Amino acid sequence: MGAKGGRPENLKAPLSPEEARKFGSMGGKKSGEVRREKKLLSAMYADILAKGFSVDGERLSLDEVVSTIISQNNSASALGL
Repeated sequence: MGAKGGRPENLKAPLSPEEARKFGSMGGKKSGEVRREKKLLSAMYADILAKGFSVDGERLSLDEVVSTIISQNNSASALGL
């Protein structure tokens, strides 16, 4: 088994405070962008499901739409379960 800790020649030099701040800022901005995209996709899926199962899905989250569909009596047969 190899020595614990890896090979020193593969280590990167520590970041300067300015570089760390720059990368942290970029990561935070990207994180916000991805969260907004996920929220939009979730809303789109909720709308599609709501229309497909005749659920009044306007302003409902994906979880709420799925819960409503599951609580309907015919949901198992409609989903093919």
